[in-house]
Amino acid sequence: MKFNPVIIDQLTSQQVAGIISREDEDYLNELLSRDSEALEYWKSMRLYYESMNAPDVQQAFDEHVALMNTWDRIEKSRRSHNIRRILSIAAIGLLAVSTLTYILVPSARTKPETAAVSTAANGIRLTLPGGSTIDLSTEQGQVAVAGATLQHNNKVLRYTPDEGKNAGAFATLTVPIGKDYKLQLADGSEIWLNSATSVQFPFAFGDSREITINGEAYVKVAANADKPFLVHLGNTSIQVLGTEFNVNTYDSGLVKIALVAGSVKLQAAEQSRVIKPGYEAVYTDGATIKTHPFDEDYLLSWRKGIFKFQDISLDEICRVLPRWFGIAVVMDSRQTAGKRFSGELDRNKSLEKQLELFKNATDLDYYFKDGVLHFR
Repeated sequence: MKFNPVIIDQLTSQQVAGIISREDEDYLNELLSRDSEALEYWKSMRLYYESMNAPDVQQAFDEHVALMNTWDRIEKSRRSHNIRRILSIAAIGLLAVSTLTYILVPSARTKPETAAVSTAANGIRLTLPGGSTIDLSTEQGQVAVAGATLQHNNKVLRYTPDEGKNAGAFATLTVPIGKDYKLQLADGSEIWLNSATSVQFPFAFGDSREITINGEAYVKVAANADKPFLVHLGNTSIQVLGTEFNVNTYDSGLVKIALVAGSVKLQAAEQSRVIKPGYEAVYTDGATIKTHPFDEDYLLSWRKGIFKFQDISLDEICRVLPRWFGIAVVMDSRQTAGKRFSGELDRNKSLEKQLELFKNATDLDYYFKDGVLHFR
């Protein structure tokens, strides 16, 4: 059956925003693997989004919603209800992370064996309260902006707020795929951001200390009993006094908080749960908060540019590859997707060379086609 371009448009926008569900990503990958015309159309959409700035992405998304409404009246398929649900989530996600204009796959001009994302097209960006943007991949040293003086060196951003100015005015720091970065807030708290992650924060804290994180980050909060620290994660939030923890919101509707030291309280819907050090809390929309012990060596290895995994499916591993190496992945076989592996991947090394090592040590087989990584 001929593919529907509206569905490709909507699911592609979810990939760009980083909020596509597992079910819909599987559907999209299956569609691209069996339909060459759909694959070519998908590539053109990637290039289209890559050329746009944040406001244009939002406008294009609104136009897609209008298209979807028209299509919905014409064609009632089994997926129409799910697409409408995804659209409502996407609208919120795109507004919350409007600076995430990076792309999850290389363009058609990229050679298949080239996995790294160019810094020029996908720089670390700081969007100031007034809306202007600074590319921190090119700007080094001290930079004076309205409301603060920035100090940017060696993948770390520190700043000194102007006294009495910009309290409550939020800036947004966006880290694209294939990168990581560290931010030190005005109160001394530190945030390490993984790839495809953004954090919204004020240059100067007012009566409270509040930030919003989308993606994955490790947070070390400076103690201040008079000003509890609040981290907003979509529909959930966590409250801390002085502590270290990891947050992960990569998957839509799923929040994970792993506590290393101190104490935090997770608040989700009508629930709340105090987390103990050494435990990870997992909350899925509409479900009960669950906790379990975690291994720091594996869960926090991303801070060293390493993705360690133990006895997990290839499907789970491949959800990391677009964020770390800027490569789209297609499973040619559902049986292959379920195979389990242990090992590690280094973000700073060639993906293809690392895949060759896995291929030689296991029965894993892969190939590149039109810049897309396929697993047989």
